[in-house]
Amino acid sequence: MSRTTATQKEVPPADSGAQQIGDHAVIRKRELVPGKHPDPQLRREGQTQYLEQYFECVHCGIEVLSKMDLPDDCDGDAR
Repeated sequence: MSRTTATQKEVPPADSGAQQIGDHAVIRKRELVPGKHPDPQLRREGQTQYLEQYFECVHCGIEVLSKMDLPDDCDGDAR
């Protein structure tokens, strides 16, 4: 019997809407955050919460605010 050393990556379901960026399979997420927006240009008077949008890799779980902030390599075993 021979052993293979090939690594398999988990493939996200087709309906997940994940976009492949390098080794990462990225989905867009949104979350209501309590408080005022950190950017004064987007802050409103009386604001008690704001919508934070970010990206998450379904393989390694990394969360970034911009796709450009994704590291080159995806450590899919980190989850």
